[in-house]
Amino acid sequence: MIYRVEIESDGKYWNISVPQIQRVTQARTLGEVESMAKDLISIMTEEPDPQIEVQMHLPSQVEEALRLKIEAKEAEWRAHQSMVGAVRLLHDEGVPYREIGQIMGISHQRAQQLVSA
Repeated sequence: MIYRVEIESDGKYWNISVPQIQRVTQARTLGEVESMAKDLISIMTEEPDPQIEVQMHLPSQVEEALRLKIEAKEAEWRAHQSMVGAVRLLHDEGVPYREIGQIMGISHQRAQQLVSA
């Protein structure tokens, strides 16, 4: 059985809730959450090494920041792929690396790297 462990920050501590056993505990750091949750489950169920799945509840502003960070990484990857394609296109048309660099706002060395990528 996999136990769902819900955690939420409460200032200096992390509140830990395990709905399947209807019990709660606390941890001082995120690093202690797993061991505290497993200890609680073991005590209540006598399972020696319970499997857990941690679900973190964060303030909406934090969730939004994390979502935007993921979106930015994805956009950065798409931009890189597009840049490689554009540089290769210009190179295939015979545009010199220095001019590719000027057009794309990168150094001529970077243009050469992107063509070789």
